[in-house]
Amino acid sequence: MCDQTENRNLSPQNKILETHSPHPPPPTKEKGVAKWGKRHTMMILGFFGTAIACSIQNNLSLAIVPMTQVHHQSGHLHILEYATTDSKALNASSTAHPVGICQRQDDDQNTDSMRRDKLLVLNIIGVENSPSSSGDGERVVKAGPQFNWHEKDQGLILSSFYWGYVVTQYPGGRCAHKYGGKWVFSLGIVLSGIFALLLPFATVHFGRLGLICVRVFQGLAQGITFPAIQVMLAQWSPPHERSRMTNLVYTGYPFGTAVTLIGGGYLLKVVGWPSIFFIAGSISLVWFVLWTLLVFNTPLQHPRISAPELRLIEESMKENSVQKDMPTPWRDILRSLPVWAIFAIQVGQFWGKNIIQIEMPKYLAAVHGLQIQHIGWIAALPQFLNCAFGLLTSSLSDYLIIKSVTSVEFTRKLSAMIVGCGTSAAFVGMALGGCHTVLALSCLLFGGVVSGASRGSWMVNMIDIAPNHAGTILAVGSMASYFLGMLAPYVTGILLHSYPTLLGWQIVLGIGAVANFSASVFYLQYAKCTEQGWNKPKEDNNNEC
Repeated sequence: MCDQTENRNLSPQNKILETHSPHPPPPTKEKGVAKWGKRHTMMILGFFGTAIACSIQNNLSLAIVPMTQVHHQSGHLHILEYATTDSKALNASSTAHPVGICQRQDDDQNTDSMRRDKLLVLNIIGVENSPSSSGDGERVVKAGPQFNWHEKDQGLILSSFYWGYVVTQYPGGRCAHKYGGKWVFSLGIVLSGIFALLLPFATVHFGRLGLICVRVFQGLAQGITFPAIQVMLAQWSPPHERSRMTNLVYTGYPFGTAVTLIGGGYLLKVVGWPSIFFIAGSISLVWFVLWTLLVFNTPLQHPRISAPELRLIEESMKENSVQKDMPTPWRDILRSLPVWAIFAIQVGQFWGKNIIQIEMPKYLAAVHGLQIQHIGWIAALPQFLNCAFGLLTSSLSDYLIIKSVTSVEFTRKLSAMIVGCGTSAAFVGMALGGCHTVLALSCLLFGGVVSGASRGSWMVNMIDIAPNHAGTILAVGSMASYFLGMLAPYVTGILLHSYPTLLGWQIVLGIGAVANFSASVFYLQYAKCTEQGWNKPKEDNNNEC
């Protein structure tokens, strides 16, 4: 356990162990330490970097909706039916608005109930349910080139990003530990941005194969970013600020998703789907210039950091055995139950995140018949509240730890269970809610919000137990989670191809609930937060003996 105990009546051996507590009391604030320091600049630019990375990673999940729509000669818009290839069935089901699974039910009373629910939701978020029209009364959507891709094709396309993503996780972690996280993190983002600029061209000229190839290269580029920013946080975040700094940097992921969903929804409607990739790629180039000029690998390498801030960071972190590069103790890592607890919850929560971030635009359009500009607002709201909830829980966790109200281990596990139980309950509610739009969207909102607590649990936990190997542990866990997680869109596509009904979506949501809950229970049982012995340099271990 990680309870902070008093230092009296300790044996010499216990005193040595006490000095290696991952969260020593915060150092006394020195005179001259500015309220805004270079570590805060790194934190804010890291936040925007993760936001850009997440936007590039997830914008295809929104763009694929209009990319796979077809216009009939009547001028009306129709979303491709699941597993439907019969032209008569397609023509018979086309309407002036997107047609959801629930709207195709035979029960007129259920259809009227869903319509009322849908209007209520649209009124709450403050958008109108009237499509833009041209002079002849027909709906105008600037969709760009469109493709006849069915569910299995879409699942393959959406999962292709992770084929490359899993490959570069470990090399990214090792390079960041050896050479520093600054260039590893920034090169991953700017390269994926350049590929985003090329994506529309490759898709239009080479079709599905061109799109898949570009997404694989984007995954290869972004695979190095997650471990690299973890290494940066291990170098720059004082222990008593670690939860807040880590949480704010990783809040960029839901923030980037939310901005993409809202802004992307209107871009898709007004400009066309290629614009969502051009804008994300352009922003990544601007961010790269700022990061290159303002951020450095470690506080000691920063030429403009103030002496008081440098002392503050170094003094607060001197009790941890942090070195720039150490041999990886693979045997100890793979035999460590606390590490396996992190791996397990990483896999379970990533599967759930994939469902919320990748599949929800398709779910809202396919099941509840919502239009693309409305989907953006509805899917983005949980992400914005996720940011706020994550910052709130991380600040509360740091406060409770500093005031010795709770142990570090208790706060990490509490955050993990909030995510696991909350997200699982949300998936169950959405599945059982069926065609009740308000209930389904309320559960989606709840699940998206509580998942923000994850940034105060396992994401910080790996720095707690092994700051020298945090990037490596994150890389290995990410390889496993993304390898299994990349199956989520593909499995979803197969299920919906086999069961193109509400039952198919209920199975998808049920799998997400089981994965989240079981992983959280395993983490609750085996997670620890004390610095592990194999994290320390050999000379430190010899001194302890």
